Amino acid sequence: MYEIFEKLMNDMGVTSYRVGKETGINPSTFTNWKNGIYAPKIDKLQKIADYFGVSIEYLMTGEDLLEGLEDDLECKLIRASSGNDNDKKELLELVLQLDNEDTKKIRDLALLHIEAKKKG
Repeated sequence: MYEIFEKLMNDMGVTSYRVGKETGINPSTFTNWKNGIYAPKIDKLQKIADYFGVSIEYLMTGEDLLEGLEDDLECKLIRASSGNDNDKKELLELVLQLDNEDTKKIRDLALLHIEAKKKG
């Protein structure tokens, strides 16, 4: 598990100190995991998974059942709701409160925006 945690830190360019500070986990806990003194508890795993925007499964195994489903809306919703991007979480929460007609309008607006960005 620690190897995957280390890879995620490297990929994001963060230190265990920063992860600890932002998740409320004592940095010495990470050292204890690395040295095999004890295994992480589920609540701490969830905090770390949330911080990196991955599943606990990925954090533990390096594999994600959702992998390969990137175009699937449900997969995107799960990733947005469990990730560390508060703007996406807030937008998702707002969209979930809309009725079907308003959701379609927001979708159409988002598609127009995406097409405009592609055109430059």
